[in-house]
Amino acid sequence: MKHNEKKEQHLSLFLEVCSQNEELRLPLHTSIVLFLLSYCECKSFKVFMVYTSSSCSDALRSQLPVPLGVSWVQLEDLPQLVRSCRLPAAVDESGRLCRAGLAVVLRHIIIKTSEEDPSRKDVLELLGFKKTCLKACAEVSKWTRLCEIGIPSAVEEHLL
Repeated sequence: MKHNEKKEQHLSLFLEVCSQNEELRLPLHTSIVLFLLSYCECKSFKVFMVYTSSSCSDALRSQLPVPLGVSWVQLEDLPQLVRSCRLPAAVDESGRLCRAGLAVVLRHIIIKTSEEDPSRKDVLELLGFKKTCLKACAEVSKWTRLCEIGIPSAVEEHLL
């Protein structure tokens, strides 16, 4: 009889970091995901900051919430599955399922947090009365479109 060892593996979360004037910047989508992770106090995810340049700013690293345990990875070193997706992206423990896009990743974080700690009703309430917020794609749902496209676009335009 074989003994199966259950190896504890975390979900992987890949977030984009941009370079502007030789300084790394967090895009709005990345900031939103990091805020939710911090709010939920979710420990299920191993967070990877994805960058394209060869240098990582220590100043930027110091601005990230400490409990997240962030790792830094170059775009070229990403798994093929993640490279073919638009960030943010979450990959399951097997490495075979990738969830990509802001709304899908936010919903996944909320669900994982409520599974880990069912007493966190405040987190589950973020999905609304019927727990269906952020469920449909942006092409179908006006609320998902607002979260994933409308608000980030408006904020980015305002900042330019």
